[in-house]
Parts: sequence; C-alpha cells; structure tokens
Amino acid sequence: MGLFIAIIRLVTIDDDKIHQKNHDHTVLGLIFLLSLCYDTLIPCNFLSELPEVEAARKLVHNYCLGKAVVKAFVAEDDKVVEGVIPKDLKSALEGLTVTSACRHGKQMWIEFGLMNPALLLHLGMNGGVSIKKPNGQVATLEYARLGPSEKGEWPPKYCKLDLEFKDGTHMAFTDSRRFARVKWLMDPRANEPINRLARDAYLDLPTVGEFVSILGERYRKRKSLKIKTLLLDQESLISGIGNWVADEVLYQARIHPEEAVSSLTSDQAVVLHEKIRFVIDVAVNVDSDAERFPPDWLFHVRWSGKKPVSLGGNPVHFVTVGSRTSAFVPKLQKLQGLSSGPDAIVVLDDDKFMQQKQKVRKTKAGATAEAKKQDIVPRRSDDIPEVAVIDDEVPNQQAAKKRRVTAAVKKTIKLAAT
Repeated sequence: MGLFIAIIRLVTIDDDKIHQKNHDHTVLGLIFLLSLCYDTLIPCNFLSELPEVEAARKLVHNYCLGKAVVKAFVAEDDKVVEGVIPKDLKSALEGLTVTSACRHGKQMWIEFGLMNPALLLHLGMNGGVSIKKPNGQVATLEYARLGPSEKGEWPPKYCKLDLEFKDGTHMAFTDSRRFARVKWLMDPRANEPINRLARDAYLDLPTVGEFVSILGERYRKRKSLKIKTLLLDQESLISGIGNWVADEVLYQARIHPEEAVSSLTSDQAVVLHEKIRFVIDVAVNVDSDAERFPPDWLFHVRWSGKKPVSLGGNPVHFVTVGSRTSAFVPKLQKLQGLSSGPDAIVVLDDDKFMQQKQKVRKTKAGATAEAKKQDIVPRRSDDIPEVAVIDDEVPNQQAAKKRRVTAAVKKTIKLAAT
C-alpha cells in the first residue's frame, strides 16, 4: 500500500514544477506500474464486474422503480461527479420519477423517462449501491457488505449520491477510492461509453454458432492475441467480463489464460461459450454473493496475493496477462505447444513446455547475436511464434532505423528522469 500512496503522490505533482512533456511520460509510466500491481492492491470484495453491477441494478429496480425523487444529495467531488455541476444535478433530479434501471456490460444507469437525461453510475473498483427502506432497514450488495461501524450510518460513509423518494426510501451510491463515476446523459445507449461496448455477456451473448464463427474468422490471423486478453476487452467480443470472471471461465473450460485465440479448436470454443454462460448465470443468480458460489470455484483461492495455494489438491499458479494477474491450475489448464502448421496443435505437459520455452529463448538469443554481427535487425516469423529469424535480404537501412528509434527512446527516458 505504501507503493500505491507514493505513486499517487507522484501522479499529482503540480505541472508547474516540471516540464509538461516530462510529466506526461512520468504519469504514463506510473499508470503502467499501477496496472501491474492492481490485483495486489485491490481486495476481492472491491471488484465490480458484470455480476456485481447486475446486483446493483436489481437493487435499484426492486426498491426505486416508479418512485419520485423528493430530495437529492450530490457530493462536491469533481472526480466522481463528471460532466455536470453537483448543484445542477441535484436540481435536475428532484421531482423526477424512476422509470427503469438498466445495465450493459459493467455500466448501469437509471432512467427517468424518455424526455429526461439518465443517471449513469459506473461502480469502478469498489463503488456500491445501498438502499434504506422506509422502516429504516438497509439493503446493500452482498459482495460489498457494510462494516459493523457503518451499518447505522445514513447516508453511508463515502456517499457520493443520495436520493430520497416520496415514500421514505433512500438510494445511496458510495465510493471510497474515487474510481467510480456519476454522469448525467441523454440517451446513454447512443453515447459513450455505452455505444462502444460489445454485446452484453449476460443479456446478449452470441449463440454458440456465432461465437465459434467469430473466434475462427475474426481472430484467426492475430496469432499473438491471448484468450484472457480478448475476454477482458470490453469492445471486441463481449462486454462485462472482468478479471475474476475471466479466470473462472477459463478454469472451468480448462483453457490456459495465455492460450492464443488462433490456436483454439472448435470444441474448445464451444466449451468456452458454455462456461461463460455458466459462470455468469451462477454469479448473477446469487447476486454475486461469494459465499454462495460453488465451493470448487477458483474464485475462492485466487485472492491469495500470489501466495502458494491449491484447488482440489492441484497447485494454483499466477501469471500476468494483459497487465492483469491471472490465476490458473497448470495441471488442468495446459498451454498448447508451438504450432508447426495451421492444423497442428500439440499439448505439452509442464516440463516439456518449459524445455520448449528455454529452447525458444536460446534461439532468439543466437539469432539476435548473429544479427548484430551482420548489422541487420531480426524479425519475428509468423510460422514460428516467439522465434527471431534472420532474413539475408533485409537491407541495412533497417539497422539504421533501429538505431534512430533506440536513440529516441533513450532521449525520452532521459527527459522523464530530469
């Protein structure tokens, strides 16, 4: 946590103290470092993926639908409340009636009729929705229960928005880390970020035939694209899947998180589709209450902070994919070997895979050394992934280009360090 605080302090350096370009380079680098340690910094009950957001949407639907707002509180927090002045949002909300609670992917919003803007609530890392009933009882999300010291408080601690309805019901939106967002938008489906999202993984999951076809046709030539990376991309295949859901789906499907999408067989694609539906359905049906998840799920052991854990007697390993920590069980999720042709798929056990990886590293090192002798630049072969090969016809101009790029990178690093 000390690292997290130090990074935040650096990110908030006054622009006047350093050159703007240097500041930009520093911020980009620090954001990257934050992404690498994200899963270590954020505990498991502070993650908002499709099941958690759907649970929040259902709370609003069950307790607020058809009710008129008589009083609104909007926090003076220009980081969370985005694109609208808090006092203006307060005035706009008072007198409106909730007509629907909607969700797409990890985004949810509350509608107040077609002629009025909608209230977009993005939960971020640990945003949450709480309801205070007219009798004083509080209903909140099971995945982010209020602590004992907070149960008697209203509005709850870190409240960013509190709507009081005519019958005495209250709805609060909370966020302690300020990564959540509150927006006031006309027609959310037609505007960003909703209109950029892929099909919803729960409400609009492609049929198994469409799913297999998309994987085979759209991503066939992207040999370096890993399946975990694709599942996390909210704008490509489907939206709503985050880190823990992706890990659970891949574990249930017995697919390694680093597996290339292009190497998946049709049978694997069918199983993957089945497990996406299974994991999301189960999580949504129990309102993302982890205590009600099946006991054999990877979810229960993946939050160890990379400490040694096991599942069903099998060790759980961790690897970084797409800058995100991924948990998997090597004995059950084997990484398929390097392909020597479009139809060749060889499954390797752990020892053989490590031998193959070491062989690849040696080949790359040898090719790079030879390239330096000949003053040419090694390039990757599409037929042998991760192996650098030498093309005798590559002109020396490429070496000059490489030297220019290297010089530019060194200059950038020097500027960022000053």
